[in-house]
Amino acid sequence: MPGPVIETKAAFARRVGLSRPRITQLAAKGLPVTPDGKIDVGAALEWMSRELDPTQRVAQSKAKARPALVPPVPAPVEGDGEEDGDLIAARTEHEWLKVERARLALERDKGDVAPWAEIDRVLFEHGRRHRDAWLAWSQRVVPDMAADLKVDGAKLTAVLRKFVSAHLQELAETARAGR
Repeated sequence: MPGPVIETKAAFARRVGLSRPRITQLAAKGLPVTPDGKIDVGAALEWMSRELDPTQRVAQSKAKARPALVPPVPAPVEGDGEEDGDLIAARTEHEWLKVERARLALERDKGDVAPWAEIDRVLFEHGRRHRDAWLAWSQRVVPDMAADLKVDGAKLTAVLRKFVSAHLQELAETARAGR
């Protein structure tokens, strides 16, 4: 299993959508940093999800707003706070999605996430091998069963193949229904 993913502060800042100076500020507040000043991505994402309040980032960005190139949006009218609450909720959700996206990127980088097409291919091959093994087993045991039961081998082959095939078909339908 590969070790932790280590990145520079700049690379980690790009990963989570923050500036490098903000990452340095967070490191001063407890963001896990290696002795050489780099970031252990898994530990840092865990720390961020545990320690940071996403609404705080909205408040900080309003406090340090740069001069706008477009006219500012008028202040909400008294009693119009619901829209502002919706905006904060949307921004909060957006920040959490950014953290989750960064976590998924980390898992993909570590090899913990597999593509669905590969999973489907492996499961299909696995199912095919089991089907073939069942069909081969029925052919292999027919002579012994026919001798024990003192019946015609050809007739027993046909009956056993019919029931094994029906069982395999039932298993396939159950698997499809479970998808």
